[in-house]
Amino acid sequence: MTSNALLYGPYVLAIALAIAALIVRARDLASTTQFRMMLGGAGLLALGWTGFLVALARSDL
Repeated sequence: MTSNALLYGPYVLAIALAIAALIVRARDLASTTQFRMMLGGAGLLALGWTGFLVALARSDL
C-alpha cells in the first residue's frame, strides 16, 4: 500500500502554497498577477495529483 505521505503530500503542499499566497497578498507583497499564479499553481498541483490517483486506481496495476 502506498504511504500516506505520498498520497497526501501534494495536497499539503497545495494548501501551504495557497496559505502563503494569501499571506503575501494580504501584506501587499506581491502583485495581483503573482498572486493568481501562486494560487493557480497550487490548484493545478492538487488537480493533477488527483487525476493521477484516479488513473492509478482505475488501472490494473
